[in-house]
Order: sequence, then C-alpha cells, then structure tokens
Amino acid sequence: MQVQKKWYTISEAAKHLGVSADTLRRWEKDKKIDSPTRTAGGARRYTKELLDEILGGGKKEKSAQVSQKKTSSSVSNKKTLIIGLITVIITLAILLPILLFLF
Repeated sequence: MQVQKKWYTISEAAKHLGVSADTLRRWEKDKKIDSPTRTAGGARRYTKELLDEILGGGKKEKSAQVSQKKTSSSVSNKKTLIIGLITVIITLAILLPILLFLF
C-alpha cells in the first residue's frame, strides 16, 4: 500500500508558515525558497517536506552556500595574510642591506 503525499495549496501553506500567500510568491520569485510543484492549471502545491524546509531557513542549498561563503572567506583571509607576510619579507630584504650599510 502506497502512502500518498499531502499537498498544500498556497493559502494552506501560507497559514501553516504564518505568512501571506504574497510572501510565498515573493520568496519563490526571489529564489529564497524552492519552487513548489505546479498543477496542470499552474496552481502551486507545497509538500510537507518543502514547508519544513522553508521553516528550517530556506533552500537546502542555503547551508551549502553559507559553508561555501565561510570557506571562501577563510581562503580570502589566508590570501590576505600571505600577501602581508610577503610584503614584510620583501620590505626587510630591501631595508636590511641598507641599514647594515649605514651602520
């Protein structure tokens, strides 16, 4: 026996989430949430899983994007540190012989 999925209309989904139907439409348009399934007539239908995902903070990819941003930020910080160290080494390599010559 197959278990059938429960499908929610946009108004049911909005009520479940505590937002307006217009908010759900805007979130979908702005790609803040995954697009729901559409009926043949174009009406949105939301699954319980999609509603749970929305309650959890948006797209599943969002956590991957945050992780990627952290990694990207970490790499950027490492690059900045390396550039700073190279600058100090080059500066010392130029100034040290001059200072030794003067003293």
